[in-house]
Amino acid sequence: MKSKLFFLLLLLVQISVKSQNLNQTKFDSKANQLILIGYCDKTGLLSGEFGRDFALEYNIYTVNQEYISKLKGLIDGITITIVLGTWCSDSKVQVPRFYKILDELKFDTQNKITLICVDTDKTAPGVSAADLSLRLVPTFIFYRYDKEIGRIIEKPFTSLEEDMLKILNR
Repeated sequence: MKSKLFFLLLLLVQISVKSQNLNQTKFDSKANQLILIGYCDKTGLLSGEFGRDFALEYNIYTVNQEYISKLKGLIDGITITIVLGTWCSDSKVQVPRFYKILDELKFDTQNKITLICVDTDKTAPGVSAADLSLRLVPTFIFYRYDKEIGRIIEKPFTSLEEDMLKILNR
């Protein structure tokens, strides 16, 4: 019984520490603005100036339903890492659209997405751009059972939905 209680207490401490490290901000002198930095979640994206941009783009984007029906059968075992800059114009457009597609798919964005916000030098505490082979933001990295299967870098070639379908069909 004591070991179960200890394990539960340890788990709660880990969750508390992780949540304290989410959605950190800093002033980026190159962007001349306050930005999100490091590991974040959707709550962070919905705050501040980026949050206003997020809501606007999310609400005006029309998801291509033809692709949604094709994508639904392909999302099992998928996790996604999104690397973005809250200072970046492409991130302000593509990330809300991407989330809207995932919401249409009823994808578990809370547990199956790792969200990393970088500064204008494409760095973040504890995250190496070199480790992720990162060049441009946003970058959407798709994994199937922990193995990378493809990326959408900066902007989709055709559309987010079509590019996702090509990646998930691999």
